[in-house]
Amino acid sequence: SAGPEWISDLTGMANISQRDKWQELFNTLRGRFLLMAAVVLALLLALAWTMHLRVTEVSSDSAGNVLDRHAVYLQTRDMGNELWQANELLQDFLRQPGNDTRRHYLDILSRLQRDAQALADNTWIQRSAVMQDEARGLRDDLKQLDAQTRHLMDVRTTPERMFPAMPIMTAQMM
Repeated sequence: SAGPEWISDLTGMANISQRDKWQELFNTLRGRFLLMAAVVLALLLALAWTMHLRVTEVSSDSAGNVLDRHAVYLQTRDMGNELWQANELLQDFLRQPGNDTRRHYLDILSRLQRDAQALADNTWIQRSAVMQDEARGLRDDLKQLDAQTRHLMDVRTTPERMFPAMPIMTAQMM
């Protein structure tokens, strides 16, 4: 008689629907704890995935910033060297005017203007309003320097412009 009860218990368990099994599982303390643990685990996984995406985005932005800053550093260093070279060439030209010195100076100045424009177009510079203003100011100052040094070179190579009283002196001496 014990055997048939046991078998009837098994067949009774088989008649319990799947939904009733889940309902019975979550009506126990252990079931509720497992449900909450599963919810917390799902939230943690979602949070970890979201943070992974954010960290990946920020680290790629940081790497881009480092590359942009390094490019700006190299460009400004090269521009400083070219400015020094241009200064030396201008002094040489003023001591002894020559077409080669003039051409070399103007080539350097045009490179400086292109570099200043490239500097103003750099993404790292464009993110800061202060740095944009500085880059635009540098570009404008180089344009003004170009115009003024061209005028200075023209005056230095034309005796009548360098010494405006020369025609008066030659007329009186003759």
